[in-house]
Amino acid sequence: MFFHLILTNECSLKCKYCFGEVVEDFEENFEGLDIDYQLPKTTSYDYKLLKKFCDKDKECVLTFYGGEPLLCIDSIKKIMDLVIPKFFMVQTNGVFLDRLDSAYVNRFHTILVSIDGNEFLTNHYRGKNIYRKIIDNLKLIKRNITEKEREKPTIIYTNNLFLSREFIK
Repeated sequence: MFFHLILTNECSLKCKYCFGEVVEDFEENFEGLDIDYQLPKTTSYDYKLLKKFCDKDKECVLTFYGGEPLLCIDSIKKIMDLVIPKFFMVQTNGVFLDRLDSAYVNRFHTILVSIDGNEFLTNHYRGKNIYRKIIDNLKLIKRNITEKEREKPTIIYTNNLFLSREFIK
């Protein structure tokens, strides 16, 4: 089973379309509804309980999610050091991939990187030079994947054909 670990609701970017930004853009007044947009910034897990839970499922896949999960690198390392699932995955904006030790990067089965399109579009929606930062971080990961890990199906996905072409160069 796939389990998403939401480590934080915080993000390192201020994307123009993000929920955190668009709440102010609603033209509806939601009259009669009590809506609380204040979510906890971080989530803590009992690592031993998480291990025990995951040990019961031979198909356990842990996906680090958020906000931006790589804002919680220490938590990711603690979980990866203790819990042994079938696979680890991460969904990230890619900005902090260079801060994660290659020993941990090499343990991910799948790294999902979100990006908005070509350099112009990504920088327009996410901020100046964000596209280049993501591309540089992905190239760093590609260089740091060990020979042993190249034999395994470590996959780096993006939701963007432009990035795929850039990354393959």
